[in-house]
Amino acid sequence: MPVPAGQAGSGSVTAADVAAASTVSTASTASTVRYGNVSTHTRAGRRYMAVMADPLAGLAPLPSGWTVREQTVDVSGLTRVYLVVTPANLTGSVPVVVLMHGVIMTAAQILNLTQLAGQTGPAIIVAPQGWEQSWNAGGCCGPAAAAGIDDVGFIRTAVQQVLAANPAADPARVYAVGFSNGGRMAYRLACDLPGMFAGFAAAEAVPMRNCSSLHPLSVMIIAQQTDPLITVSALAPPKWTEGAPEPTVAATVAQEKSLDGCTGAPTVIYNGVAVRTVWHCAAGTRFTYVWYPGGSHSWRPPMGATPGSTDMVLNLLGGQLVSGRAVYSSAVRPVAAGAPAPVTSTSTTAAQVPRSPDTQAVPPAAPSPPAPGATTTVGAAGAAGAAGAAGAVGAAGASQNS
Repeated sequence: MPVPAGQAGSGSVTAADVAAASTVSTASTASTVRYGNVSTHTRAGRRYMAVMADPLAGLAPLPSGWTVREQTVDVSGLTRVYLVVTPANLTGSVPVVVLMHGVIMTAAQILNLTQLAGQTGPAIIVAPQGWEQSWNAGGCCGPAAAAGIDDVGFIRTAVQQVLAANPAADPARVYAVGFSNGGRMAYRLACDLPGMFAGFAAAEAVPMRNCSSLHPLSVMIIAQQTDPLITVSALAPPKWTEGAPEPTVAATVAQEKSLDGCTGAPTVIYNGVAVRTVWHCAAGTRFTYVWYPGGSHSWRPPMGATPGSTDMVLNLLGGQLVSGRAVYSSAVRPVAAGAPAPVTSTSTTAAQVPRSPDTQAVPPAAPSPPAPGATTTVGAAGAAGAAGAAGAVGAAGASQNS
């Protein structure tokens, strides 16, 4: 029997659940049946079985005043689950942030990892749960792609529900943020749902399918140079994912920048060893490429003078590099005459919170950012600051699969 609304993803799996789900007959059309925590999805005569993870399991305590509720929606015969995290007494107009986890992660884990709640200011955070902890990003990844799960329809319906149920939700400020497989999904959403999102951020991810056009929106791509699951440089051999070659990060930056109508010389901003290359694009949008030396396949934490992935995402959402943890300084280097106005520098005014030690050392000097077409001359003060920060900053974070 189908799982009643509100119960999807909860409870334990029993032998009877698996046996019952296993008796579902195949069919030539897509169909889905759920028994307890087991879901079977049949497509083109093949049956795919999934044990559904509890999206709330292990959720860390939220900041004071923030609450979480579990919502369900039926899409293409599947009961899907997403979490809605909000502060108390939402009023006015607030952004909606769709936060997507990586493979073998849950909605609770990406909320814990990013710690966006409490740092975005008033906002609605939507954390959907992937089918068997994966997303069908087009060409990959995991069980969701193999079973042809309609994740685009799921996210579209979830966003529509949130906008309808929350008068304060601003439909003009809906953002997609994803890590790894969730980042790949963010690329697909931006392409397949034109006009729904004001912007998206993809961390440690490249798209797995070509997009021929892109509705104007702000874009942020975050990459660490030595992430073993992606290739940053255009000159390096590409990685392969589930039998398909990946584009490099450099190629992705060039492609997305072109689709978004970004012309002219960029501005390069240094935050510790992090390098942001920013283009101003059509319809007032902005394209930002964030590059870190060293690193791993992880959601980068803040370290010393270097902001992490969460701080960068907060910048995409309209703030400066200011979070609940620290205020970060910026060294701005316009790269050519006529480049866009530099981002206003800020000074470090908050004490740095101690961080977890890095798991991988960063080289003693930060190389130039690998942004296509960017040229810059770094002054002595900027180079010294980057080199000094590099000695204390490494690549940490919760490593996850693609």
